[in-house]
Amino acid sequence: MKRKALLSQAALSGLLRKIHKSVFIGVFALTIAFKGYAHHVETFTYNCVSPGQNLQIDAIVVFAGPDTWYQWQYRDNSGVWQCFVNGVNSINGVNFTVSGATSQNVEDDAPLLTINSVTAALENVQVRVLMRPGASPCNAPAGTTYGGDDMGIFETKYLRLHVYGNAAICPPNAYLCDDNMLFNAQGYYGGFENKVYNTGTNTYTNNNFGAGIASSDFIFGTGAGRYQDINNPFPVSIDFPRNFPPHTGNFQMVIQGSANINDRAWYKIVAVAAGTKYVFSVFAARLDDSDPIVTLKVNGVTVQTSDLSVQPIGSWIRISGQYNSASNGDVVISIGDSRAGGLNNYSLDDICFRQCLNCGTLPLHNLSLAAFLQGTNVGLKWTAENEMNTSQFIIERSTDGINFTAVGSKAASGQTNTITEYQSSDNIQAVLSASIVYYRLRATDIDGRFTYSNISIVRLSKKAGVQVWPSPFRDNVNITYNASANSKIDVVIVNSVGKVIKQGNYSVSQGLNQLSVNNLDGLAPGIYFIRITDKNSSETYIQKLTK
Repeated sequence: MKRKALLSQAALSGLLRKIHKSVFIGVFALTIAFKGYAHHVETFTYNCVSPGQNLQIDAIVVFAGPDTWYQWQYRDNSGVWQCFVNGVNSINGVNFTVSGATSQNVEDDAPLLTINSVTAALENVQVRVLMRPGASPCNAPAGTTYGGDDMGIFETKYLRLHVYGNAAICPPNAYLCDDNMLFNAQGYYGGFENKVYNTGTNTYTNNNFGAGIASSDFIFGTGAGRYQDINNPFPVSIDFPRNFPPHTGNFQMVIQGSANINDRAWYKIVAVAAGTKYVFSVFAARLDDSDPIVTLKVNGVTVQTSDLSVQPIGSWIRISGQYNSASNGDVVISIGDSRAGGLNNYSLDDICFRQCLNCGTLPLHNLSLAAFLQGTNVGLKWTAENEMNTSQFIIERSTDGINFTAVGSKAASGQTNTITEYQSSDNIQAVLSASIVYYRLRATDIDGRFTYSNISIVRLSKKAGVQVWPSPFRDNVNITYNASANSKIDVVIVNSVGKVIKQGNYSVSQGLNQLSVNNLDGLAPGIYFIRITDKNSSETYIQKLTK
């Protein structure tokens, strides 16, 4: 088995500074740092895909001997790492056919993972490849696999998946950045992906910073006033999240703040035209309990700020502002922390500067929301079309249909030429006493303007003229439905974990209607829920059943 220790002087000094917390922790981390360079993933390679296309992911692996077994894994909204299998895999409730999930006895060569016919269900799913000498890494004992969380501090490498609407928003455009002005001949585009690993020399060539690319007032390395472009923040400081991949690609810019709030973490000179409006944006994340105020400036003038102290640690948020150019010439665009006292830590990714072509309008349309009960959670699904300039979707909930409160959010994909599907969920344990829960979306533009979706209703009691019986049932369920008008209703039966067991569509007339859902004798005994949605009124009725 080949082993190699490549712990840099800066990384080593940063690690040793933590020993004051605990001598044991420091020595243990140092020990596993050296061990982690056996069976090591350097970077991932992947193709940019739109819905319906096949996604292929490979990994550059070093120091993996000829007896190495490989296993690709994914982590979806469940938050649990799961092993891919060759064949059908259920990811966020959607089935995908996968090949290249595993391979055996190959030196320095992970299998090419292929996911067929991708959909938006893969958005933000994380993947990694595990390795183990002589045996399967899937569900292996702790401390026996490489590429995961239990060995070297430099070992943890993840890739966050994205499904793009069209090639116009794939690299060299940064994420959500059509016609990106940061792209240059050196391959830089506002992400931090212009860092290439050479398998022959075991070294990286870094073109994320330099003349004509971008600059920083910070110094590369570890400690206050320093930065690293790296896959995972954990090697920079053991106080930072370990399971936190870049927003896109292989690298993010991890920043350890300085005491000087005038220091710019990132800046670049760009040319602008008179009378033109530009969008300046970045994805940023909080890394620990420090509280940065990430600030975007043009020629030293603030165009947008975001107080990350209100954000969860290890969660990407898009920050976006606008700049109106009064004259032709060059300007300096910059990103830093404006919190008094400084010394705050954060990450940046997918920086964008582009001309704003439709800032006077909110082009989003076909925004449609559906809500449905899943135990003590409400599942939310919605579609949107032409998301140019849309920043995020804020999920709002109400128990009276008048006063709404934000309960979640989802970043917009930025797709402009297709309908995009989204999904989320809301825990309703705090409002189970209500008979009806109302949901709507507030779609917010990059300049703060917004529009609302339709209101989708979930009923927590069997009112409004709906009766379902018997319960317990054996081979059929009867429904009496009092329709306010001629309509169609969707009837879905799900089990206790939300899996659809049976579904159908029925036409109903104004007044009383009686329906029967048959052929249920093959269902196992247990808890089920029946969901009835009126296509005319968009109201949904839920009732618990037992068998």
